[in-house]
Amino acid sequence: MRIRGLLLAAALLVTAMASATTSAQATMRIAEDRGGQIGHYLRIFAVMRSSGENIVVDGNCLSACTLVLGLIPKNRICATPRARFGFHAAWMPDEDGRPVTSPMGTAALWNI
Repeated sequence: MRIRGLLLAAALLVTAMASATTSAQATMRIAEDRGGQIGHYLRIFAVMRSSGENIVVDGNCLSACTLVLGLIPKNRICATPRARFGFHAAWMPDEDGRPVTSPMGTAALWNI
């Protein structure tokens, strides 16, 4: 699921929570997520954490998507045999827009 799918799911979840019409706990499936802007994922996973929703990782969960592992309680995450988590060094764009490894961001990831 791409970031657009996560945003849509989060919006639907917020709507359902606000209307208090949900009677069963939902499950979000992540199958092909290549990541994106960290801020988007922080917001989406914060909503999901508050909702009590379960997450099933059933394919690629790369880059910012891997934040799910730190933001959702472990008893609400299931990784199938097809689950694949992809991590890389933190980076920021330089003046020309090229990615440059962020020593501070990368060091913080390893201290978790």
